[in-house]
This record gives sequence, structure tokens and C-alpha cells, in this order.
Amino acid sequence: MFCSKCGAQMPQGSAFCTSCGTSFAAQPAQPAPQPTPQYIPPAGGGGVAAPAKKPLNKKLLMMIGGGVLAAAAITIALILIFGGNRIVGTWDFVAEEEFRNGMLVDRWDAGSWDTYSIQFNRDGTGVVMHGFGDTEMFSWVVSGNILTITNQWGHHMVSSEFRISGRELRTINRDEWWGDVWEEHMIYRRR
Repeated sequence: MFCSKCGAQMPQGSAFCTSCGTSFAAQPAQPAPQPTPQYIPPAGGGGVAAPAKKPLNKKLLMMIGGGVLAAAAITIALILIFGGNRIVGTWDFVAEEEFRNGMLVDRWDAGSWDTYSIQFNRDGTGVVMHGFGDTEMFSWVVSGNILTITNQWGHHMVSSEFRISGRELRTINRDEWWGDVWEEHMIYRRR
């Protein structure tokens, strides 16, 4: 039996605590208090006890893994959509614009001199289809935002910057003549 006030151990049936004087007349017998566990370092060395390992939350791990896989799939899709293959397809000539020192100086719309389309294939080949029925084969390469086209006889045709916005492809060739910066913009629309 233990005193409920001070916790001292008393002989069974005691009427009061010999340690603090508390009367046991109205108190039921109390179980012994449990000792607080203490860390005992291993023999031969001190150290800090390792914290208890928590069980892995498998549901959380599955959610994290699924999120990583989804992010990877989205990244791959964006690379395929907006990467080098974004130029693949058929583009119809719309207009040519000439700029001198950033100012538009001339524009020719389709039909005013030649109507044609350009088809870029995934394998790096392509064809220019002129409105009068003639075709020209070429190969193409994209590096960053530079498009290089070489014709079927191996002659370098053009190497130009390109921009794609929605369904519009714009190739930009720059030259400097007598201190002026000239730009030729060829504008195409995706079929």
C-alpha cells in the first residue's frame, strides 16, 4: 500500500502515513507508482540513444511517388510539344515583310508573287510545294531557335531565327548593309 499524498510505501492496513501523517481511513488502497524508464548507455561507450523509428507511412510514400511520376510525364510531354518537333507539320505561306532598322518598309501577301507551302517531316526532311506545281526537297535542323534548311542538292538555303506563336511560324533573316539592319520575315500559318 502507498500513500496517495506523498507516495511512501506503508504496511498493508495502516491507518495513517508514517511519512506525511495523511489518514488512510477513507482512502482505498493505491497501486504502486510505475518507475520512469531511464536510458542506460551500452557498455563500453557513452552516447545518445537513437530515437525510436516510426513506421513508414506507405500511403504518403505512394502519393509522393505518384506526384513525381506525374511531374515527369508532364515534363516529357512539354518537351515533345514545345521542343524541336514543334515545327513539324505543313505551313502555308502568308506574307513576307521587310524591316529596315526595326521599321516595316514593305510587305508582300501570298498570291502577289508565289503561293507555296512548306512541309517539315519528323525525320528532318521536308518539301517546298510551289503553287505552280513545282516541288523542292530539303533537309532541316533546329538548334535552339535557329532553323537551318539545306536543299536537295546540298546547298545551304537559309539559316534563320524562327518563332512560333499559336498557328503562326515566322522566320527571320538579318543582314547589315551600309550601316542599316535589314530583316526579312517570312510568315507561315499551320494547316
